Amino acid sequence: MGYNVRFEKAEMPGASQDQFNEREWQSFQAKYPTIDYAYFAGGSITCKNPSEDQLKNLAQIAYRQGWRLRGDDGEYYDEHGNVIAAIPPTQGFFAAVRNALANARAARELGREMRGVECPFKVGDRVKSMHRRGGLVTRIDKRANSGLGIVEVTFPDGAVIGGMFPDGGFERDE
Repeated sequence: MGYNVRFEKAEMPGASQDQFNEREWQSFQAKYPTIDYAYFAGGSITCKNPSEDQLKNLAQIAYRQGWRLRGDDGEYYDEHGNVIAAIPPTQGFFAAVRNALANARAARELGREMRGVECPFKVGDRVKSMHRRGGLVTRIDKRANSGLGIVEVTFPDGAVIGGMFPDGGFERDE
């Protein structure tokens, strides 16, 4: 099983965004004859198992044509062949207000529950985890991680591991 990418037309109100017709496919083949790993099926122009260089080339073609390049996992690519972070769908005004109020309520409740919870360590303490020894607590932030807090530990090999309050899965290393 391989990894495929496909071209999509830019979204236009009232139009199917990724449907190509036979004439567009033939025009694509004539314009890009070296792309022999592309095929046309069900209104879609798909490219099978592109290499990294081929992916970059396909992304450039997509942007020159005003199209988008989309992978099997739903991700989109920029004009350089890099994955673009997903853009969250927009929501209506009332949904946005409702979500903001729900988030504020959850933050207040979490704040009440975390009141009085203190970290058993201080910055500079030596700690260990289940799999590592010799860590040094380098950061404690009770407000980080959406109010759950964080304990950050640096180990001798340079690894930095963080855990949630109150102890982050660490214990004193004596």
